[in-house]
Amino acid sequence: MFLYRYLIVLFFLFVFLVKEGYAQTDTLPKLLETPVQSILKLPVRGLRGLEIVSASKKSESIFDAPVAIAAITREEIQQAGALSIMEALRLLPGMIVREVSSGNYDINVRGLNNMPPGSDFYAADNSNTLVMIDNRPIYNYFSGGTFWEALPIDIHDIERIELVRGASSALYGSNAVTGVIHIITRKLNREGFSTSGNLEYGSLGTVRASASGGYAPSPKLQVMASFNYTQRKRTTDEFYSLVSQRYLNPINSAVGIPSYQIGSSVIKGYESVLRKYPQLDVSMDRYGFNTFFNYTPNTNVSIDATLGLEDSYSVRTFAENRYTPLSAMTSQTKYIDLRSRLKDGDIQLSYWFGKQRPGIEAIGAAYDFGVLDLQADYNLTWKRFNLKPSFSYRNSIYDDSKYFTNQDVETGLISGRKGISIISPSMRLDYTHKNLRLIAAALYSKFSTPDAGYLSYQLIGTYKVKEKHIFRAVYAQANRGAFITQIFANYRSALRQTSATTFTYDMVSGNENLTLMTSKSVEIGYRFQAQDKLSIDVDFFRSDAKDYGALIARVDNINEPTRRIQRRALFQTKIPARGIQRGVTLTFAYNFSSKLQTRLFFTLQQTEVKDYSPSNFDVSFNPTINYLVLSNIDNYKGTPRLYGGFVFNYAINKFNINLNGYYFDQQELTHISDSFLNRPSIRCIIESKLLLNLKVGYRPFKQFLFYANVRNILQQDTFEYYFTDRVGSTVSGGINYDF
Repeated sequence: MFLYRYLIVLFFLFVFLVKEGYAQTDTLPKLLETPVQSILKLPVRGLRGLEIVSASKKSESIFDAPVAIAAITREEIQQAGALSIMEALRLLPGMIVREVSSGNYDINVRGLNNMPPGSDFYAADNSNTLVMIDNRPIYNYFSGGTFWEALPIDIHDIERIELVRGASSALYGSNAVTGVIHIITRKLNREGFSTSGNLEYGSLGTVRASASGGYAPSPKLQVMASFNYTQRKRTTDEFYSLVSQRYLNPINSAVGIPSYQIGSSVIKGYESVLRKYPQLDVSMDRYGFNTFFNYTPNTNVSIDATLGLEDSYSVRTFAENRYTPLSAMTSQTKYIDLRSRLKDGDIQLSYWFGKQRPGIEAIGAAYDFGVLDLQADYNLTWKRFNLKPSFSYRNSIYDDSKYFTNQDVETGLISGRKGISIISPSMRLDYTHKNLRLIAAALYSKFSTPDAGYLSYQLIGTYKVKEKHIFRAVYAQANRGAFITQIFANYRSALRQTSATTFTYDMVSGNENLTLMTSKSVEIGYRFQAQDKLSIDVDFFRSDAKDYGALIARVDNINEPTRRIQRRALFQTKIPARGIQRGVTLTFAYNFSSKLQTRLFFTLQQTEVKDYSPSNFDVSFNPTINYLVLSNIDNYKGTPRLYGGFVFNYAINKFNINLNGYYFDQQELTHISDSFLNRPSIRCIIESKLLLNLKVGYRPFKQFLFYANVRNILQQDTFEYYFTDRVGSTVSGGINYDF
């Protein structure tokens, strides 16, 4: 993959020559015409703030949005010095963003993750939040959550990120339980040829490069292509050993790193380590290529086409390898996304496909996949009423059969070709009368497996006072979708001898009749904005989630005349545990002048777990522990109780200075590996952490920006997730150009 760091240099040269050779010098910069109804409308700043689209699936002022929402633009992300889209999410209120290795993150909206306590990494992942690119879901249907490192786009490609906090399944379908992260790609802002790019290099092997070139012959048509590349090195040569409960260098002490048997050959020691981590010193090595096409002949018609690919290697939490929390992942995917609007109707068709190994040499971690997504809606307006009927169809297919052909050694996690389809009709009614706005929305999701349907809904009311104050109330229900590993897991390891007369094998089974997690939530919010100077946004929320799925462990001993076989089995089932969360999020922003802007945001919340048993073992294995003996966990610390950040941006003459910070308080995590190892649960204490970042930019000419960037000024190097890498400071410098 190292070849692509040199290809980016050629790409820079190419787009620069195109600009110099063919640009028309008499072409005046001009904003492209964009229909008001377009869901990808360019943002504008004004007295009512940024224009957003994710709150109601239509363009509206962020001040008028009927739900808790925040947004961050590409300019603000670049000013803050974020090294990736993942890190940029720390600039938004209500986000829990924890770095697991250099450049790789565990990301959640509000939390309610790591549920139930002591679960596997699948359940701990961000499977409650829906992530979209231009209204296209990029949810990982194999194990839930989002593979952030496998996004084809980077900061250079986006116009803004919009964050909807709270249950949104009635608008966007399953998995939008705690919120929606909507990444909106940028469009050209002038006619003719244009190019832009960024090149950054720094400590810890940090290399970031991106470039794009586009052509807009008229306001009606534009074409653009972009390329991005990122490499980050690991900050340590150690991995935490779940067996020995300490950090070890796997080359010198491969405690817990298993040997592999292929036919009659046994691979162990250093060779075994390299099988699991082909690039021991690299935490991320990725590139992406994207092309964008837009044709808008008039205000009633628009056509958008986007296609691209990515190739990535990363080290992060994923699979239950039972030996270390971190697994190496590779991904090679492609996508095509087609969007069309005809007057008041929108239709979008996308297909995402490729090959992924989300845990190299882990259980069943290799598959080919394809995800088809079709969405259509239509706006009907009559006087004060707006009615939006919608329909979506999603079909995901995953196949691991060709990667595990030797059934005597090991099978895949699903051991075949499996798929889940979802049909979701919905209806949304929006009524406005003077300063009052009432919204009622409902969506019904019918799953092929499990064969069940789920109803999601939203009831929203807002009231505006004197164009400066707006009050809102939301009552909603949302559900998490089914994913492949929960439903179709079918793994059986090879039989291995553990003593003279004892043999052991492992198995994992899914549940095709599993009840899916649902959540009900209540929110009350208030928003105040005085022109462009001062804005305040506060929301009080409560969420109640139930029907969590979990792996239940059971060990069976099968006695035969000459040997004993021990079967260690994991079964997916619904447990009675409930998650209850109460909290408040406050955002305060004040612009002292056009040169000085400040923003402060934080979330204070309490999470409880009700009707929960601290054991995930089946009663038949240990009769002293009964799963029906329930207990409560008040002040559950699997999610932080206080988290948030601030941004301070000052522009003077040709300089721009940005100081920003992110904080979370102490947390406690447990993991199912202790059950595997048949020992009491070990608490992983994640210490509170304050991360301060500084970026100073100097623009000698309008087209060029030179900058210095320091991440984590205080050199806080404690780990941020379950015994993962300790990530310290990064110092880098770079250049940005725009012609």
